Amino acid sequence: MDTGNPSINGYSIEEIIGEGGMGRVYRALRLSDNRTVAIKVILPRTNDDIPPMLKMRFRREMEVSSRLNHPGVVRTLDGGVTEDDGTPYLVTELLEGVTLEEHPEFGNLSIELARRLVDGVSEAFDYYHEMGLVHRDIKPSNLFIEDDGRVVLLDFGLVFVDNRTRLTRTTESPGTLLTMAPEQLSHEDMGPYTDVFQFASTLYI
Repeated sequence: MDTGNPSINGYSIEEIIGEGGMGRVYRALRLSDNRTVAIKVILPRTNDDIPPMLKMRFRREMEVSSRLNHPGVVRTLDGGVTEDDGTPYLVTELLEGVTLEEHPEFGNLSIELARRLVDGVSEAFDYYHEMGLVHRDIKPSNLFIEDDGRVVLLDFGLVFVDNRTRLTRTTESPGTLLTMAPEQLSHEDMGPYTDVFQFASTLYI
């Protein structure tokens, strides 16, 4: 697999800090103010090989998350395409900590951590549900617990807007099977209750 760093104007890429099925995440320095940030780039980094639906989801994540300003939602700072091959990228605040999936209490949550998760995620839900958004992919790897205790929701790549704009075919079940809500499996209308079901499933795991 290619591990060469992407070329992004205005940023100095430092190292890979994460990778998933959709993209690779780098620690980088924003040259304009020497701020350390995180940059997510779609994989594979050959623009012609990226499925159009994946590009569309990535652009939607950038468009939607850039409008969000809440401590419980990862903050988007910038976005665009790389200089070398035109691959979409997304710049966010750099979070220090671990995802719930990586947390030592995952699978056996303490009351304190469970309460912190419920409080933090509920506040984030209240915020973006009021904007007509449904995350659709609440799962352990998308809940980040910072070193200072803040709980942050990641990855709006499957966001559902106002029950009108669909980025998946009606025969496709978006999300993660382990935490998927019944209406996702049956291709019925989704709403805030979809995220609530997924979060409850996440706590149950």
